[in-house]
Amino acid sequence: EVPLNGTAPDIIGQFVEVEVGFRGASNGSSPIVYSVTPTAVAPPTLTVTSPDEDGRLPAGSTLLLTGSALATMPALADGRTVRNDITHVTVNGAPVDALNAADDFYTLVDINPGENVLTCTAYDEFGQSATATLTLQGTTGDLAYENLSEVTASLKGEFARTSFDEHTDTLYSELAVRNTGGYPVDAPLLIGVRNISDPMVSMLNPDGFTADDIPFIDFSSLVADGTLSPNERSDLFALAFHNPGMTQFTFDLVILGRLNQPPAFTSVPD
Repeated sequence: EVPLNGTAPDIIGQFVEVEVGFRGASNGSSPIVYSVTPTAVAPPTLTVTSPDEDGRLPAGSTLLLTGSALATMPALADGRTVRNDITHVTVNGAPVDALNAADDFYTLVDINPGENVLTCTAYDEFGQSATATLTLQGTTGDLAYENLSEVTASLKGEFARTSFDEHTDTLYSELAVRNTGGYPVDAPLLIGVRNISDPMVSMLNPDGFTADDIPFIDFSSLVADGTLSPNERSDLFALAFHNPGMTQFTFDLVILGRLNQPPAFTSVPD
C-alpha cells in the first residue's frame, strides 16, 4: 500500500507480473495514475584481461587468469539507479578463486597439453549472465620455443677463432652474441643457422630445430645470469659445420630469446 503522494516500492526481477489496484484517499474520490514506467536491465559485461587469446604456455604449468565483470545499473526517471551487482563468476563451471568488491576476478588454471578452452561466465542479481571464451595452447618439450621472439635485430654475432679438421671435414667457428639493443633479453637464448650458401655444407650437432626447420644451438647456459643486458656479451661456443668440399661459405644467424616482460600477478590476491 502506498500513502497519498507516495512512491511505490521498487519491484525487481527478471520476469515480473504485477497486478495493481487503486483506492481513493476518501469516499467518492477517484485515483489517477500518471505513469507506470518499466525499466529494462541489460545483461552484465565480462572482460578477460590476462592472458591473451591464443597464447602458448608450457603444458603442466599454472597461470593466473584475471578479468573484470560489470553489472548494468540503468537510471530511473526520478534520478535513482537500479540496484544490481555481480553475484558470482565461474570458469568452466567452477567458481573463481577470488572476486573482489570492484568485481575483478582471479583464478588459477592448470594448462593441459594441446588446446585449452576456458569459458568465463559472470552472473548478476537478476540471473542474467555474460560469457567470454578464451583458447590457449599447452606446449610440450623441455623449452617452450613458441614463446620466444626473434631478437636478431638487437643481438649481433661476434666470431673469434676458426679452425678446420681435415680428418672429419669439420669446420669450427667460435661464436658469441652481444646485446646491441636497448632492452634486456632473457634466456632461453637460441642461435639458429639458416641460408647456408653451399648446399654441401651442413650444421653439426644442433640442440634442436625450430618450427621452420632451422637448426639451433641453445646458448642459455652461456649467459651468466640468465639475462643478456644491453652491451653484454655471452660466452663463446664453437659452431661445427660439415664441409666436405673445404669451400668458403656464408650463412645467416637467427636469434631467438625472451624479451624482458613487465611484472604480472602470478597468484590470487588476498
